[in-house]
Amino acid sequence: MKTYYLILFSVVLGFGLGIYLSLTGYKNTSLLVTNDKLLFDYITGTASYVSIFYSRIKTMLIAVVIILSCNLTYYTAFINYIYLTYQSALVVLSCSGIISLYRLSGILNVIFFIIPINLLTLVSVSFLIVISLERSRVAYKFKIPFKDSFNQLNYYSKFGYGMLFMLIIIIFASFVLPLLMRSLTIIIF
Repeated sequence: MKTYYLILFSVVLGFGLGIYLSLTGYKNTSLLVTNDKLLFDYITGTASYVSIFYSRIKTMLIAVVIILSCNLTYYTAFINYIYLTYQSALVVLSCSGIISLYRLSGILNVIFFIIPINLLTLVSVSFLIVISLERSRVAYKFKIPFKDSFNQLNYYSKFGYGMLFMLIIIIFASFVLPLLMRSLTIIIF
């Protein structure tokens, strides 16, 4: 249960840090997440579905590698919380940048599309972190060898479900979300 509270604290701290940075005039338009830039490039007609899909796949694979490498030992697991705080702050700064660039259509797109998809992404990353933290904690507590610790607690199947959930989010965010955003942009203008 402590893990869930620490994850919640990390996310809230990241949101708070992002809000603080955006309110203090931090140059947030240069920090737009690549995936969000590609969505708006698609709306203007300069990006394709495939570029959005590959960008999101690359981003998620980097997240998975960071999560796995942070949980190689019990002592490095706290880095996951720093990573989650950073990602949460980046979501807020990206939303702030979109709103400052696109005004009313940016506000609507952030409320209806960007925030929900980024929250789902944060939930999936948090799920993978919880699973990986549990694996490293059990391995440390019961002195299980590193290789054998992956067989404990159905780690592979749980991690696979988390990756499947991430893939569903990626497919939705790459192929359905741009169409919805484009139609909303047409309605607003």
